[in-house]
Amino acid sequence: MDPSLTPREIIERQVAAHEAATRADYERVGEMTLQERANMIDIVCRVAASQVAWRRQMGYESAKMPRWPESTWDLLKRYAPNGQL
Repeated sequence: MDPSLTPREIIERQVAAHEAATRADYERVGEMTLQERANMIDIVCRVAASQVAWRRQMGYESAKMPRWPESTWDLLKRYAPNGQL
């Protein structure tokens, strides 16, 4: 890193780099097929479930998740009334 940069310039560069990486991630997801996206979601859910199981085995409390917003519940009631999408 350039020692002549001020702390503000360093932070601005770090923020810009983070935003560029985030945009690149969104673009990659946008190029995926629906099946590829579904597979990615499935993998993420499996990893999350294994982490919860690991925490329970180790005696840790489960993380307390905030309740989903009402708009999400309304959407689920409308499009998945029987628990199926």
